[in-house]
Amino acid sequence: MFRLIFALTLTVHAETTLISSDLSLSDTGGGKRAAAGEAPERAPTAGGTAQVPREMGGRPQPNVLLIVGDDHGFADISAYPNARPDISTPSFDRLATDGILFTQAYVTSPVCSPSRCGYLTGRYQNEWDRAGGWAPRLPAKVKHIAEYLQDAGYATAMIGKNDFGQPVGSIDNRDHPINHGFERFFGFNAHAHDFWLSSQTITDTVQPAWPTEASAHLGKYINSEVPGGFETAPDSKWQTELFTDRAIQYLEGRKSKSQPFFLYLSHASVHALIHQVPKSYLDAEGVPELPLYDPSTNLPGNPSSYNQYYYSYSRPSPQDPKGVISDADMRKYYRAHLRAYDDQMGRLLDALENAGLADNTIVIYFSDNGGEALTGANNHPLSGSKYTTFEGGLRVPMIISWPGRLPSGKTYEHVSSTLDIVPTLLDAAGVESPAMLRGHSMI
Repeated sequence: MFRLIFALTLTVHAETTLISSDLSLSDTGGGKRAAAGEAPERAPTAGGTAQVPREMGGRPQPNVLLIVGDDHGFADISAYPNARPDISTPSFDRLATDGILFTQAYVTSPVCSPSRCGYLTGRYQNEWDRAGGWAPRLPAKVKHIAEYLQDAGYATAMIGKNDFGQPVGSIDNRDHPINHGFERFFGFNAHAHDFWLSSQTITDTVQPAWPTEASAHLGKYINSEVPGGFETAPDSKWQTELFTDRAIQYLEGRKSKSQPFFLYLSHASVHALIHQVPKSYLDAEGVPELPLYDPSTNLPGNPSSYNQYYYSYSRPSPQDPKGVISDADMRKYYRAHLRAYDDQMGRLLDALENAGLADNTIVIYFSDNGGEALTGANNHPLSGSKYTTFEGGLRVPMIISWPGRLPSGKTYEHVSSTLDIVPTLLDAAGVESPAMLRGHSMI
């Protein structure tokens, strides 16, 4: 299947390069545009690396806030013209009002790890993972956007889900954020992490099961800023709120600093490890709380018990005979999760404004892949969903805001790609893109 993905994304981005080089998102002028059918001019680069920042015309380098959601349905932001009538996302809509809404944005894979390799490096992950597998990893010779921006003088930080397909919980490899350009990291290295269970008690109980858990884990988070490199949190603290808290703390710490920053906030919402959210959101949808995992079942000889637990709540019945949630209720759980997520997005946007950083910050939001229909997402009017190479697996919601530099309230209907993110950010920072990047700046 993944060999097909590579062929499909190559076809998609062939149009993207024409459009994003011929039609700028910006209202202002710029360098020479390529004529239709011509490749845009690139300045030569030495050794395939980004050069020192070029003259910015007196403007400071912008801050960058890159926010990525997980399995967010194409029809699940209410600002979109195709949005489903049963959802409301005022905070995401607010970002769209302040920026540009993309209606034909594509990722390079319909699953998370390969997609992340694509948008964080600006290159097709199949260039080093020709088999097109689930875990392409991050090679030492492939540069990450954090490394480019760090070289350009940016402070760099990452919060949330880090996933290149590396072994769960591992930190001694290239995939770990501290080893590819981030000065600090708080989060987890895995496909997913339980949304509630991160206490010392749960860590002591289930930690030995980490290497055998195929997709997710529980317990302590990684924190590069504390002795020992790990940190626990109360089991009563919802993960998406915790990550938002840390992002807000970071923004508040930057308001008195002149150095530009790159903050990458990678949420696990609305990925249905299980739709575990604060009770008030579930009450609003009329669905009960889901039971937390019981670590007493994680016994020797039964190492996959956590997987069995979350699969029973993340696959609807009767489609899956082991599922315990109906298809109709799964949508309600998803909506509860989405509303809770939207509220955290609102807190973050408020903090950006309150810190006086909004006017010089590029904010980018998109989903790592298409929504997962089995767990309640809706990709209307597209066919397919996560895991598939249909439009619903590869076409995602995307919004970009940059006050004063990009127009507000605009809908961009041309084809674009998350491969364009790296060259766009380098362009905004005044850095020439290296020739090996597969995307092009959209500004």
